[in-house]
Amino acid sequence: MATIRISAADAARDFAGLLAKVRAGAEVIIEDGANPPAILRSEFPAPRTISESIEIARRLQLETGEAPESRRVGFLEGKGDVGPEFFDPLPDDELRLWNGEGE
Repeated sequence: MATIRISAADAARDFAGLLAKVRAGAEVIIEDGANPPAILRSEFPAPRTISESIEIARRLQLETGEAPESRRVGFLEGKGDVGPEFFDPLPDDELRLWNGEGE
């Protein structure tokens, strides 16, 4: 989620609204002149789904022209074996867990 910059006066007017945005994963910088007196961020950021993580990695690769070394396709080639069942679709209940939709 994005970083929100807001004046101290505006923050005081809708502090409950700011807290809701922080709980949703936003970082809020309260500005008052040159130095911000407060930065609000959740101690427990909102979890990302696998789809969101893949999208972040894709954007990083587009912006920089290369993927981080640990994410480079083929970096484990020849270092192990994966059976054909690895590529079977996940059961719906397990897929929901991977996407953060359950316990």
